[in-house]
Amino acid sequence: MVNHDVELEKVRLPSLALEFGFDEASTNKCFDRLLSSTVIRGTK
Repeated sequence: MVNHDVELEKVRLPSLALEFGFDEASTNKCFDRLLSSTVIRGTK
């Protein structure tokens, strides 16, 4: 179930950012940085 939640958030959060007016390139860059910092800390 946890893996499903992560996969859902990978789609939902960038979509939400785009809806609030962020451009796609910035959204993807920030989300990639968020994911990589989370993985580095060992929080999956």
